[in-house]
Amino acid sequence: MFGSNKMKLYSQSVYDKLNDNNKELLEDYLLEQEMNGRAESTLRQYESDIKGFMCYLFDKESDKDILDVTKKEYQKFFQYMHAANSEARVNRFQSSLRTMLDFAVESSDYDYDINEMRYVKGLKKTIVREPQFLSDAQVTQLIDYLCSHKQFKQAAYVSLSYDSAGRRNEIIQVKKNNFMDKKITNKVKGKNNKAFKLFYFSRTQKIVGLWLKQRGEDSIESLWVSSKNGKKEELKYEIFNYWCLKFRKVMLLLTGERIDITPQTFRHSAIDNYTSGTHSSLKELGKDRLSLEMVQWMVHHNDVNTTQSYMRSVEDHNLSQYLGIDLEG
Repeated sequence: MFGSNKMKLYSQSVYDKLNDNNKELLEDYLLEQEMNGRAESTLRQYESDIKGFMCYLFDKESDKDILDVTKKEYQKFFQYMHAANSEARVNRFQSSLRTMLDFAVESSDYDYDINEMRYVKGLKKTIVREPQFLSDAQVTQLIDYLCSHKQFKQAAYVSLSYDSAGRRNEIIQVKKNNFMDKKITNKVKGKNNKAFKLFYFSRTQKIVGLWLKQRGEDSIESLWVSSKNGKKEELKYEIFNYWCLKFRKVMLLLTGERIDITPQTFRHSAIDNYTSGTHSSLKELGKDRLSLEMVQWMVHHNDVNTTQSYMRSVEDHNLSQYLGIDLEG
């Protein structure tokens, strides 16, 4: 897509031999970044860094699929790289790889749920973003605030995401038709084109009813629309990222606590709260809690270990409760 400056790690002749999966991921990622308005110079830098790492994989790891690379293998690469490069350059490579792998986590085209680079620390002051969790009370607090300000569309997004534990690209596919008649959505496509329906409960249904009344009549099937210059149009899933930035400010206002909310926060929180027995929708289900295996089925993970990785550390949580010391922040 963009020309790359030749680097010590990068070789065009090697890159030409790489497996197609790695090339396709990079192309998809750069295309989305371009559509999101990234500067061409930034795109070139992303491409140069990631191609360099992929050439390293070809030479040192038998052309391994980048989505199969482990935390330990990333650390090995950065140790290798640091021997001849500055901390700043190593940290820049980390940032380039981390953002591309975040894209793979969010995309329905890739069977990739946990960004291994998330756990690799930078050499200096690079901050590794840890998963953020909201308690059931905090989710309710956010929803109540949005509803009190008649922001029913955003409240519907929070409530549906928290009930269903759906990914943002799944939530965006939900349609308004028959939403008020039952508590299960139309079929959506998740990772690897798996087709399934998302579920929700009474609170979500009530809030969506308020949103649809506020929205008024139109012929757009999607649940998510905006109005611009008197004309309604279907939203894209990137809007959820923007809303989450606003939610951070709301929670700071309400609690005095900075919580770096992202669309994944509601998925993490739902999984954790269903299994811990604190999710408010459990009462409607008539359950004290849901087993890890049941939640795995709900969120359509192939491996129960993936589901477990979405939960906060039980040891840290229990010790925090016992000692009254925040070990999870």
